Amino acid sequence: MRRSGTEEPEATAGNAAALAVATLLLVAALAGTGLGFIILGLECDNSCLDPGVNGAWSATDGAWQWKAQFGLTLVGLVLTIVAIHKVDRCHYNTAIALWTSAAILYGAWALLLHENTIGGF
Repeated sequence: MRRSGTEEPEATAGNAAALAVATLLLVAALAGTGLGFIILGLECDNSCLDPGVNGAWSATDGAWQWKAQFGLTLVGLVLTIVAIHKVDRCHYNTAIALWTSAAILYGAWALLLHENTIGGF
């Protein structure tokens, strides 16, 4: 099949399975980004404690971690969307590299949130 002057690979059962997995990963990325957005909405206001009281960044007014945690999830979502496009074009190795990068970002996000819990690291 010809589309816009380039040769497109034909859809195969393997490509359909890869797109199904990609859709599941997209749903997970959307859920993670939604949770990151909700956490961003919980940002501390003027009633926060001093940073040294319990050491948790969530108790610090204006802590950089509020925006950083959402940024990590947002970039992970963008990488997941680009990976789906690569799967659709049968560029599986590129898609795997993008998903690996997204997984690393979501892992960093989880560590950032865990560091904030009581007892943290």
